[in-house]
Amino acid sequence: MKPFLLFFLLIITSTCSVFANQWELSNKPDPMGRGNDEIASVKSENTFELQQPYSGIQHATFVLRKLHNADNEFVIALDRGQFVCGTPDCFITARIDDQDSTRLKVSSPKDGSTNILIGSLDVATKRAITVGKKLLIETTVFQNGEQIFEFNIADTPFKGSTGYLIGELKAMKKSGKGMPEADDNKIVCFY
Repeated sequence: MKPFLLFFLLIITSTCSVFANQWELSNKPDPMGRGNDEIASVKSENTFELQQPYSGIQHATFVLRKLHNADNEFVIALDRGQFVCGTPDCFITARIDDQDSTRLKVSSPKDGSTNILIGSLDVATKRAITVGKKLLIETTVFQNGEQIFEFNIADTPFKGSTGYLIGELKAMKKSGKGMPEADDNKIVCFY
């Protein structure tokens, strides 16, 4: 009876850890003295296997980042494989929780890596991600067609830059509250 109970508890524990939120956060000064780099990343809950030469079970990685006084960005990365993004800008499809899916503009990084896509994170999308529970991303992978990656985005530790929608700024002005001042941690955005 004890071995069976131990086996059962081991199975439950390992199953729960698979679904546990696994955000990793890094917040450190830029080595060139340009400000702080904040990077939060999470692995996909689902796994996938691509054709040769990228075969083997793998996860995608979703990253939220704000690098040394720049705007908020998101990154999608594969351990192995190549995204299809032949133009300077291309699009991925994203869905947060039960919201309608939306197209997000992405591009390849400056170094020409084909396993990474980077996109700007507008105010509304950042807010939806920081309060969301589940993110689905669909994109094309070279010689492997459309792939959907599922991420548990609950309890993101990412803070990034604070932005405001035009309606919020108008409401602040109308209510007599002062307009927010821009500093290293707060950027006024007009989206």
